[in-house]
Amino acid sequence: MNEPRPRVSCRQNRARREWNASDFWVIWGKHLKITDTLLVVVTLVLALATVALWRATTELVTGEHNTAKRQLRAYIGVAIGRVEKFSSSTLVEGSVIVKNFGQTPAYNLVQTSVLLPARFPFVGSVGELLSNAGPAKTLALLNPMQDFLAGGISQRLYTDDEISKINDGREWRLYLVGTITYRDAFGEPHYTNFCFDHSGETIRTNREVDICDFYGAD
Repeated sequence: MNEPRPRVSCRQNRARREWNASDFWVIWGKHLKITDTLLVVVTLVLALATVALWRATTELVTGEHNTAKRQLRAYIGVAIGRVEKFSSSTLVEGSVIVKNFGQTPAYNLVQTSVLLPARFPFVGSVGELLSNAGPAKTLALLNPMQDFLAGGISQRLYTDDEISKINDGREWRLYLVGTITYRDAFGEPHYTNFCFDHSGETIRTNREVDICDFYGAD
């Protein structure tokens, strides 16, 4: 024998509908359950925060790695050398001291240089000067704080008039220009450019040598 269903009053039905409606948001005509919606929003915020934290950590690690590379890499510098055999009877020789001031070796060094007279102040292209350079000199390895002698030899004998003008130094100078390319311990390529001009007393004493604008490094 079936028992009769309990009667539900209209007031109870209305209260139940009002209670159910309070669990939903109506957005663009759609009913979204509040608890589920909040759960999705919180999950999305946590996901975005996790991505932001991951990116910040990656950038921090990358920055520290790059800083370490800059601190440890090889740095090739050039010190003023000498000009020798400066006369019209023999080829003039110019030299510079190349040194690794970094904390790790430099590899595959290639040095190209040229020694020749030109007007002062110099107004041409250094690239044009280097196009007249002699054969490149190579060095497989240069350890930290190690140095070697580099430079160039004049391509021809200078006339007495050229020697006189260079000694005077007001309109002509003897330029020693060069570039050195190399790789550091991390395989990154770098270069060092050098440019010195010599004249008169400078050649005799190797002091007060001017540095051209071409001097620089990376």
